[in-house]
Amino acid sequence: GLLSQSGLIALALLGAPAAEVGAFAAAASTVGLVVVCASATNRAYGRRLSLLLERRDHAGLQRLRRRRLGWLLPSVLAFLLACTLYGRELLLLFGRDFAAHGTQALLLLAAGASLAVLLALAPTCLKYLRRTRTMFTAVAGGVLLQSLSLALLVPRFGATGAAAAYLLSIGSLYLCFGWLAHRALVALREA
Repeated sequence: GLLSQSGLIALALLGAPAAEVGAFAAAASTVGLVVVCASATNRAYGRRLSLLLERRDHAGLQRLRRRRLGWLLPSVLAFLLACTLYGRELLLLFGRDFAAHGTQALLLLAAGASLAVLLALAPTCLKYLRRTRTMFTAVAGGVLLQSLSLALLVPRFGATGAAAAYLLSIGSLYLCFGWLAHRALVALREA
């Protein structure tokens, strides 16, 4: 999405060396594959989520959450482990310069994307509960945090700084979504 691509744009605009820009792009592409796979399954879960919310089936919501996390959490942990143990080798597929400049960026991007994947149904829940204003406020805060983080971190740390800005902004955004969705579901249960 926009938050992941803004790191690439910031690197180019702030005059980062081509190797840093390329390393960030390679790391982001590697992480993007996992996000696409998880997002494809979220559509099916989103439909079930909407039906359960409409029926106010709290036990069903808990079962859906456990079922999704039952396969997703081990998958995400395996992905993070692979990035940690074989990140350099993964980036070598793109070229030696990418591995030299992108391994730390890959780990930070993988951590941010993993958090977003795990909490991906939180904004879906907020949407179905008609909490769009709250969502837009959170997204605006995430964009602001991303912009400030990029301006501060990219000039000094290059691709690693762009990836850290992504982790900070996407992590904060999805943790916020998760907290807001939890609060909304508690309020729904108590109503």
